[in-house]
Amino acid sequence: MLEVQNLSYSTKTFSMENVSFSLDDGYLMTLLGRNGAGKTTLFDLVYGRIEPLSGKVLWNDIDVTGMKAIDILYHDEVAYVGGRSWCIGGIRADENIRLLSCLYSRWDQKHFDEMLEMMEFTKEEYTTKFEELSTGKQMQLQLAFALARHPKLLLLDEPAAGMNPQETQELTDFIHKIRDEYDLSILMIEHHMDLVMRISDRIYVLDFGKLIAQGTPAEVQNDPRVIE
Repeated sequence: MLEVQNLSYSTKTFSMENVSFSLDDGYLMTLLGRNGAGKTTLFDLVYGRIEPLSGKVLWNDIDVTGMKAIDILYHDEVAYVGGRSWCIGGIRADENIRLLSCLYSRWDQKHFDEMLEMMEFTKEEYTTKFEELSTGKQMQLQLAFALARHPKLLLLDEPAAGMNPQETQELTDFIHKIRDEYDLSILMIEHHMDLVMRISDRIYVLDFGKLIAQGTPAEVQNDPRVIE
């Protein structure tokens, strides 16, 4: 279980105050909020990229607040996917695969191959440079890299960004499938509301660094503060 307890963080232009939530094993939780609400900052706090002014991040009752990825076992169990977090531009997909499979001790090549087969990744796409793949295929490759390490918690930062409707539908189905089949806990930032409402177990809404609403998709959708 992931627990966030009264996290606060501040810069010259932004402040977050006493944000708390918990994510149970096997659940998918989405963070919603307009630009500047603090979603990515909260992700960075959970992942240990930045350290809060106060509060704690607990992973299975172990305090991992502000710890760096290379320092703790926590990051063997947590995978982050966002932007180009898992792939290197300028080289082919198969070259990315060979490089990254050598860097991670928990790499499972069989599981990786199963993920790409599930996504219908073609032989032609294997030999295509990463930046020449479609947005949907780029995300598929990054998800396969992340899942090849058998994480227990998956952080997804706007996975549907830039996708067309068909790609978004395929991504929605895939996320739903891996969550159920592999008992993953997923924390997601996403602006595509159809995706969010279809697969989220719970939604937390941030506004200017404060948690203003939480609940099921239906509850959040009808919350007066969210509507406003």
